[in-house]
Amino acid sequence: MVSFVITSSSQPQSIPLLFKGKPTLQEQYGITSHITWYGHEYDDYPHNMNLIRQSGTNVVRTDYSAKNLSWGTSVPNYSRWDNILNEARAKGIRLLPMVFHSYNSYTEDKRADYKTYLSSCVSRYGSNAVGWEIGNEIDFNYVKEGRNSPKEYLLLLKDSYETVKLDNPKNQVLLGAMGDIRNHYLEELLSLGASDYFDILNIHYYSAYSIPETIIPFCQKLDSINTQFQLEKPVWLTETGYISYSGAADQDIFYTKLLPDVYKKLGIKMGHLQTSVA
Repeated sequence: MVSFVITSSSQPQSIPLLFKGKPTLQEQYGITSHITWYGHEYDDYPHNMNLIRQSGTNVVRTDYSAKNLSWGTSVPNYSRWDNILNEARAKGIRLLPMVFHSYNSYTEDKRADYKTYLSSCVSRYGSNAVGWEIGNEIDFNYVKEGRNSPKEYLLLLKDSYETVKLDNPKNQVLLGAMGDIRNHYLEELLSLGASDYFDILNIHYYSAYSIPETIIPFCQKLDSINTQFQLEKPVWLTETGYISYSGAADQDIFYTKLLPDVYKKLGIKMGHLQTSVA
């Protein structure tokens, strides 16, 4: 089960359960990293893997993109992914691959090639994977760009599920994370029968420029979807946070409002805060 405790004054106050889920996971925390990408974390991957292990987490969610593998060429290049796998095993870290194809759209003529690509990934790296996530924030591609309709993604998800399970029926398939469950993409997808083709419902939550407590109506919306479609699946939150990077609109709010409120709740005295952060 998932619940939240909000502290007001000195007395913790428990609020009602927001949605159903498993009480614990064997590996509860992980880090999302572009550790398979040149020009990103891969460039110093042994050091980055050390940092990940030192943080106390033991799962890395990362990209397995057909484009980065040079899939479709005469000799796909597995060297980077093999290096990451070997380093992960040495550090006691498991991987959560996000699988991406390289097509503009997923159509009937692409299915055989995609399933061959995915099968090669699963057979090569599956023993270290906690699951296989099919895409990422799939709803945003449709809502923002008109690509990846629920019907198109359903075909991709079905092919992915069957391919992953063919290697080992115990392999877990994650729905490509929903960037925003409030845009109705998930309901459309579930109404087409998508729940038959994933084991874990995967979501993202960013409070953006709102207060963190906006996660409460977000989870209530998730609960209503679970009830509507009678879902009894684990829910994984694979990305969450607050926008604080330099250049973000209203970035100052993180430093001038959110952090002071958090520190006040915790009884921590703060020094001088600049009103603008470069």
